Order: sequence, then C-alpha cells, then structure tokens
Amino acid sequence: MEMALELPQNFVELDQDETMYLDGGMNAWQRAGIIAAVAVVGTAVAAAITVGQFWLAGKLMGFTIKGFANQLGSTKVAGVIATNFGLSFAGTYRAVRFLVNGN
Repeated sequence: MEMALELPQNFVELDQDETMYLDGGMNAWQRAGIIAAVAVVGTAVAAAITVGQFWLAGKLMGFTIKGFANQLGSTKVAGVIATNFGLSFAGTYRAVRFLVNGN
C-alpha cells in the first residue's frame, strides 16, 4: 500500500506577498536582532537582579525593547519574543507595552 500526501480540493496557494504578511513583513535580520537582544539583555538583567539592582534590570530591558518597538511596532516585537521563547502572546504584549510606554 503506497501512501501519498494529497492537498484538499479547496486549498489556496500563497504567493510571496501573502507569506510576507504572515511573518509580519520583518526580514530575518530584524527577527534575529530581537531574539539576540532579548537573550543578551536577559543575561544582563539576571546579573543585575542577582546583585539587587532591579532598577538597572528594568532600564536595560526597557531601553532594548523600546528601540525595536519604535522601529517595528509593539505587536511585531511581542510576536517574535512570544514565538521564539515559548511565551503567551497576550502576556508578552502587555510586558512590551509596559516597557515601551510605562503603562
């Protein structure tokens, strides 16, 4: 018995423009930059918290996230962080908005 993968009769093929929309229109370098920044700043934040410098930890994270959010938007930044670090989007979005706007 041979098995083959078959598409449904009513499938819709995506073109290049539609796939750009699905990933938020960001390029690979922008996504990689957000992931790297969160990982590096996360380490710095952990070190700051370890020595009791909570205000420094908040400033580091806020400064880093604010730069990306101002360029790409809070929704896109939260989406990349949530997807790549296994977090919920709603919680991540609230955290990004707090770091950017303070509310």
